[in-house]
Amino acid sequence: MPTIPPTAEGRTLNSRAYRVTFDAATGGISSIFDKQTKRELVDPKAPYKLNQYLYVAGGKGTSIEYDGTKLTDNLTIATSRNVTFRKLTLGKLGEMMIVESSAAMTPKLTSTIIAWNDIKRIDIDNRLTKTLTYDKEAGYFAFPFAADKPTFRYEIPDGIVNANTEMLPGACLDWFTVQHFVEVAGTNGAVTWSTPDAPLACFQDINRGKWQTTLPMVNGHIYGYVFNNYWWTNYRAGQDGDLRFRFAITSRSASDLAASARFGANVASPMLTAISGPNPNGVFTARNAGLLSVAETNAQVIGVRQSADGKGTIVRLWESSGLNTTAHINVKALSIAKASACNLVEDGTVPLVVNNSVVAVPLRARGLATVRLE
Repeated sequence: MPTIPPTAEGRTLNSRAYRVTFDAATGGISSIFDKQTKRELVDPKAPYKLNQYLYVAGGKGTSIEYDGTKLTDNLTIATSRNVTFRKLTLGKLGEMMIVESSAAMTPKLTSTIIAWNDIKRIDIDNRLTKTLTYDKEAGYFAFPFAADKPTFRYEIPDGIVNANTEMLPGACLDWFTVQHFVEVAGTNGAVTWSTPDAPLACFQDINRGKWQTTLPMVNGHIYGYVFNNYWWTNYRAGQDGDLRFRFAITSRSASDLAASARFGANVASPMLTAISGPNPNGVFTARNAGLLSVAETNAQVIGVRQSADGKGTIVRLWESSGLNTTAHINVKALSIAKASACNLVEDGTVPLVVNNSVVAVPLRARGLATVRLE
């Protein structure tokens, strides 16, 4: 039988990296103190707590709809109520808080927050039961990070965009589509926020139908935009049922896009585990510890598969820091005779240097490289 973690008192989680304090009224997080950088990560002046649930009703016939006319002025924002806490200790792993509550059109909301000891990471798992309605509505989870002079960078497919400076004229600024992470960096540090389940996020405020042409970044606030029925295409007219939205947070002393990209990828695709029987004669060495590795931290492996002709292995790399790089792929777990660079459909191969099972791959800034191993 699985062991049930022992309960503990209080509304604060402590790990080696963080002290996480919860708000009694809303169940949101009022403080995350980074013990390593000595920095508070939650904006104390924000209108909402971190991971506070917002149910937003109203907006019919206004500009928040695609064909609305007048500006949105009738939104009603409701938040969690009837909050209860249950704190659990996870031994050497860390500590966990289970927060149960309800809200308008949301009869049940359970948030599980874990502060880990051995990795600098906070995991948030929100599970809610949503009531059906065809009235206009939206749902958010607030993440008001503290940041002085903030810069927002977010991942798109195989790219990272600086939302402060790299938005094209006419681009949507009321919400953003996030692949794996958003990094909010200020003069005193950076926070990386990962969202594996809900790809939409609003920066600065919730969507109020402003259709902004400029977006001054005056705070570090992110709103996970988890559902809405404002639009006439691609969305159900009524959204209900049991829903799950996970988030993860880490922080550091300064912006590091390579680290943020790795964090987002790890949250989206966690390591899979399997139980196997004992093998007393087995030997676990660096050679069989993994299929391949890359020495450069800004060169991320985003795909490994068999080649189309079945005679080789295809590896795809992505450069995440904006630096021209020569990446070195260590393939000691494979027996390879040669390596070559090719395009996305495996044509136009160019030989690459292989030295002691290490392949040197030219990788342009923010670019992709596809390598064939045989």
